[in-house]
Amino acid sequence: MKLFIKAVAGIVALLSLTIFLLSEVSAAGFDTETVDMTSSVFMFFCGMLVFMMAPAIALFYGGMLRKQSMTSMMAQCLGVMALVMFIWWAVGYSLAASGDGQFIGGLDYIFGQGLSITEGNGNIYTMQFFVFQGFFAIVTACIVFGATAERIRYSAVIAFLALWSILVYAPMAHMVWFGGFLSDGITQLGFPAQDFAGGTVVHMCSAISGVCLLYTSPSPRDISGSR
Repeated sequence: MKLFIKAVAGIVALLSLTIFLLSEVSAAGFDTETVDMTSSVFMFFCGMLVFMMAPAIALFYGGMLRKQSMTSMMAQCLGVMALVMFIWWAVGYSLAASGDGQFIGGLDYIFGQGLSITEGNGNIYTMQFFVFQGFFAIVTACIVFGATAERIRYSAVIAFLALWSILVYAPMAHMVWFGGFLSDGITQLGFPAQDFAGGTVVHMCSAISGVCLLYTSPSPRDISGSR
């Protein structure tokens, strides 16, 4: 209980500091004409909560495993967080957020091109939107590897999720959130489709991927018997 109170107090303190300092920082050359500061602060706070979900998922999964598997689960979580965010910066965000294709985007934002911490696009800064979406990519990947707990090795998890982030998550995000087939295409056919809470991109995508990975990976008994 004390740890929970400290965590809440830390989040409130960080949010308060952001609210008081963001207006002064933005006055020092930031483009506030295309950015709503209230929306920017709110998105910053939401981004922190999404980011906290990733290690929380590892603790949740680890609590359902054997005690000696907790370290492995935390290591997988940290490795996946670093890998997926790098891929999101390098090519994932571009494939998801740029272009007008029905199933996958373009390469307009590859390696962070076009992203800025001083210019906005809509209500928030472009870099802030990139980071916020990247946190969702991390959380979705962390949900997937929970299906393989104690089943496949660390290197296999990393390799799979590296390919999965590019071949599965980025196209799905583009199709649903950035004007692809599952948003504009379905709407043009007379079936309006909206996904505000990430039910399709995050939960359905990760659940189906996890089930597929579960039934193609060996059971813990098979792994222990082969050692």
